[in-house]
Amino acid sequence: EVDASMQAVAGEAEALRDRLLELMDADADAFETVMQAYRLPRERGEEAEARREAIQAALRGATAVPLEVMRGACQVLGLAEQVAADGNASAVSDAGVAGLMAQASARAAALNVEINVMGLRDLEEGDRLRAECAALLQRADQLAGAIDRLVRARINRNP
Repeated sequence: EVDASMQAVAGEAEALRDRLLELMDADADAFETVMQAYRLPRERGEEAEARREAIQAALRGATAVPLEVMRGACQVLGLAEQVAADGNASAVSDAGVAGLMAQASARAAALNVEINVMGLRDLEEGDRLRAECAALLQRADQLAGAIDRLVRARINRNP
């Protein structure tokens, strides 16, 4: 039963890895879109308004991607917690490392959310995005702490 559950975890982890790699490319594309928007003409009138709208749309996109990374990092943390609790003893340290890396990924993505939200003119939207980011970060930190405790308990267990 444990082997079957760990095989399922491995399959989920592989799918998550693929999705997070796609998001890495999407994040680079979103950043480029922001930069292109800032390069638009700053003249008055319609051009200036079009530039402002393009920047706002680009910032929303550049915020959505790292939020998705944070969601994925939390999923990775959930899988790492399963491995830390129920996986083979030789995989316990791997679960700990996965937890640390996923937590770091969530924290890095949170910085990207926060910097992009700063430029949003819609303050309610910014507050909503900040709240979602904070909740995801709190979840990531909770899971990372649980993983660390599980890993240390299993490593320090007396035979």
